[in-house]
Amino acid sequence: MSHLVRDARLGLRLLLKSPAFAAVAILTVAIGIAATTAIFSVVYATFFEPIPYRNADRLVMVWSQVRGERVPASAREFMEWKRQATAFEDLNAWSWWTTGVSIRGSADQMQVAPATPGFLPMFGYGHPLVLGRDFVDAEATPGNGQVAIITHRMWRERFASDPTVIGQQLRIDRKPYTIIGVLAAGPPDENQSQLWVPLAFTASELNEESHRLLVMGTLKPGVTLQQANASLGMIARSTAKTLHRISPDQWGATVQTFRNNFLSADTLRGIWLLLAAVGFVLLIACANVANLMLARGTARQRELAIRASLGASPGQIVNQLLVESTLLAIIGGAVGIVLAAGLLRVVIALMPPYMLPTEAHVRLNVPVLLFTLAACGVAGVLSGLAPAWQGARTDVNGILKDAAKSVTGAGSRLRRALVVAEFALALTLLAGGGLAIHNLLALANRDLGFRKDHVLTFSLPVEDKRFTTSGEITGFYRNLLERLQTVPGVVAVSVSSSTPLSGGGNIPFTIAGRPEIDPSKQVFAGFNMVTPSYFDAFGIRITRGRSFTDRDRDGAVRVAIVNETLAKQYFPNADPLSQRIVMPQIIPGQWSPGPPVDWQIVGVRADIRNTDPANDGSPAIDVPFWQSVWPVVRVAVRTAGEPTSVKPDIAAAIRAIDTDLPMGNVRTMEQMFSESLVSDRFNSALFGSFAAIALLLAAFGIYGVMSFAVAQRTHEIGLRMALGAERSRIVGRVVGEGMLTAGAGAVIGSLGAFYATRLLRGIISGPIDLDPTAFFLLAATLLLAALIACLVPALRAASVDPMVALRRE
Repeated sequence: MSHLVRDARLGLRLLLKSPAFAAVAILTVAIGIAATTAIFSVVYATFFEPIPYRNADRLVMVWSQVRGERVPASAREFMEWKRQATAFEDLNAWSWWTTGVSIRGSADQMQVAPATPGFLPMFGYGHPLVLGRDFVDAEATPGNGQVAIITHRMWRERFASDPTVIGQQLRIDRKPYTIIGVLAAGPPDENQSQLWVPLAFTASELNEESHRLLVMGTLKPGVTLQQANASLGMIARSTAKTLHRISPDQWGATVQTFRNNFLSADTLRGIWLLLAAVGFVLLIACANVANLMLARGTARQRELAIRASLGASPGQIVNQLLVESTLLAIIGGAVGIVLAAGLLRVVIALMPPYMLPTEAHVRLNVPVLLFTLAACGVAGVLSGLAPAWQGARTDVNGILKDAAKSVTGAGSRLRRALVVAEFALALTLLAGGGLAIHNLLALANRDLGFRKDHVLTFSLPVEDKRFTTSGEITGFYRNLLERLQTVPGVVAVSVSSSTPLSGGGNIPFTIAGRPEIDPSKQVFAGFNMVTPSYFDAFGIRITRGRSFTDRDRDGAVRVAIVNETLAKQYFPNADPLSQRIVMPQIIPGQWSPGPPVDWQIVGVRADIRNTDPANDGSPAIDVPFWQSVWPVVRVAVRTAGEPTSVKPDIAAAIRAIDTDLPMGNVRTMEQMFSESLVSDRFNSALFGSFAAIALLLAAFGIYGVMSFAVAQRTHEIGLRMALGAERSRIVGRVVGEGMLTAGAGAVIGSLGAFYATRLLRGIISGPIDLDPTAFFLLAATLLLAALIACLVPALRAASVDPMVALRRE
């Protein structure tokens, strides 16, 4: 320990004597440590930090499985699982729906979560409650569940932390609910659902095939995941025919660990790839510091030779140099933590909403800082290995006889090898960052198939059971359209079950007159119920046939408009306007489809990006809203001026119809388009930034190597110039050596670039293949940075005065 302290003191004194060297090395390490620490904090919060729930290690999700794909459970399945499954200590269900909630006279659209009475205590959500009580079993019966529990955030924001909130009422779907409890502060405050009500099943719901329930369980102590799956699988197989009228090999159930259960495989892989990217940045930083220390070690050859001649063993010299590099890394790590705190705020600000689980608390905590300390130690060792190896091989006799004042050939080759590695890593990162940025720009400029300017959209959270007949739905929305059409500045108004960029449902269909197909090969198309003004509101072109009119109403011939993709795919050699499609009838307010009915195709519309800008189009069918009504809709308003300027007048028109009906999810189409790109912007910003840092560090690395080489060869360069060498040849020689090194790194990095683009599949939108032109531009950018970095020492070499150089030697 005393030797370590002595070496650390000596290393610190040497750093203070070389402030320029120390500052550059510390800043280089700090950049790598900051990026690594910030991203690891995301990794730790997602994968390693204990989740703040009761019995978290035994919490599981239970899903239905249809042909190998997991789906939510039905009420019948949940009740059967709860009755028969013995592997669980407790089993509960919850769901959510978006509806209108009135609080103290103010109506808003909110997400309400119904849950079985045991769910909140099983999950540990806010228990013990700050105020009030939990649900009881009696409240989980139809007609008895007019009570609600609110989150701590909702209590604070909507009720001003009123201690008398228990017993107060709010209105959900225009029905009064009594507040009976307030959850404690914690993960529930980050949830989209801020309002919980008892989950009760009616007799009709227990007979429906509606799969809308999320089921969570707590395994009994000692029960493994495999045992729970085996137990539940037997139940699912035995009840497949009775519950689903389907063969057991097509329907099943699965038990999965709760942690990260709602994160997609692409998101999980993307987080690890970000950590790999910053790891590359840290490796490049270490290579740079190693090169700096190699150069500094060459200047210290005489000092090291004297120490060796006085009895210092090679091991002691290696220890001294490793302590110095580790000291540099630790100081750089301290600076890096400060930078990481700022970088982490940027990462969180760019992160898409709900990208991570609500329980993931991303921050700089003790485990993250311990990881940073370990990373500093690794960085110090990696940075010091090459200088230590060179220092241990010092030719003591030669140095003391002044026989070799320049860098040895082995040392030069080592420094160039490090630069090659830097450029290979940098090109790998450039490929990933360049691909992410290229795809983002392509998506931002892609033709969406509709006009997104001057359009305001919003939803109306009408409860499913508000209307009892199709006529009531038709009358309500005709009245709404008439009122909104009179608002000043409104050009067109439409009602539809979905809008572009908001997704929408799918429906199975067949072509009338064609042979029946195997149910396992059933095809689906996007499905939208729209009023006639829908196509005008969004500027969607009808390429063949006609649009809908007010004559396309209930009782008239059922008609449909298909998109160009469906027309080309299913009617390549026929006129689609002469064809009929068969689809299940949609029954308002019911999730189970009705009998199949025929729809005459009367038009073909242009393809639109219905789900997101990267969607290349899939079969889609539009039907008249007046022929297939649905209680819950989205409204689109095309305006002559700024869309948001008409919002107050629209809200007033809606209040005139129903004071409890708010405008929900109000967005302009420009906003929806921007929000659809949030994940791509996040990936582009991070991968692009890390690629840019890698590019700068690689350029700095080759600049340092070439500058040092020029300084060591001043005598040689002066001699060449004295013998008549032209300055252009000197510049060309120095630049050529540097570019040869950079080119070798680019060649090796091309293989890494190839695999980097493959790993980004599913993480970034759009095509993942980096075309040759784009790759050439990225490689050219890297080599251009190398050229600029080499030119500075090359021009310095060409400006050497031969007489001064020879006299100095």
